[in-house]
Amino acid sequence: MIHTKICAECERLLGDAVTAVRQHEVQMATGISLNVNGRLTEQLRKELAPAVVESFNVAQTAWDAYCEHLIAHGLLTRAGKAIQSA
Repeated sequence: MIHTKICAECERLLGDAVTAVRQHEVQMATGISLNVNGRLTEQLRKELAPAVVESFNVAQTAWDAYCEHLIAHGLLTRAGKAIQSA
């Protein structure tokens, strides 16, 4: 068996980050589609913008939690660089 520094919490945190990023992608895709199709009014933009910002913030928070967990395992540096094992 190969010794690894990952754990079940790694998987959960990654799943949370992926789900949050996908939700943000849905929010962005909706706005982009409406804009491309000429259906994004100023009123609709004002209604959609808070959800897009919130979904981004949720995704960023989830990603940061995942990165912090990998840092705790010694797999990632604070600068976001992967640590190469010998």
